[in-house]
Amino acid sequence: MTDTTTSAVTQATRARAGATRARIVEAALQALRDEGIAGISARGIARHGGFNQALIFYHFGSVEGLLVAVAQRESERRSALYAPALADV
Repeated sequence: MTDTTTSAVTQATRARAGATRARIVEAALQALRDEGIAGISARGIARHGGFNQALIFYHFGSVEGLLVAVAQRESERRSALYAPALADV
């Protein structure tokens, strides 16, 4: 493989990994909405997202790591939502 081909493959792999991570985070959010924090599990999250629970551990290391990613995403989303209103303060 040439450097250009290797670079393109690496970029495609990263893009797929990012899309998978986003799908897992979305499934975790849905599981939280449906089951609450006390009912959350890797199995339940995987069931909501239609994927193998091993993906959670591969991409996030643990359910706790996934929940941190969920909190970060929601914090960023809310900050962006409130930014226009806070600009006037």
